[in-house]
Amino acid sequence: MFTSSEAQLSLHRFLRGTEDITVQCPKCGHVYQDRFRGSVNLALDDFDEEYLDQCSSATCPECQHKVSLDVLVVEDGVFKFEAQN
Repeated sequence: MFTSSEAQLSLHRFLRGTEDITVQCPKCGHVYQDRFRGSVNLALDDFDEEYLDQCSSATCPECQHKVSLDVLVVEDGVFKFEAQN
């Protein structure tokens, strides 16, 4: 479990270098807000796997479907999952 200061540091690291995005769930169609980090330099910060997963994926709050943000496309300001054949 994190101490209060560790939790604050973790939140600060997550928010630094991220941007708010709007995501449309490819499973249920729900549109929700999330955060996206375009790049992570592991040479500068020692991020754990959980943080890297949070930076590179979004989970729908309605149906819990998880998508990788590197396979989303932005269309009219909305990140949309592009179905792969």
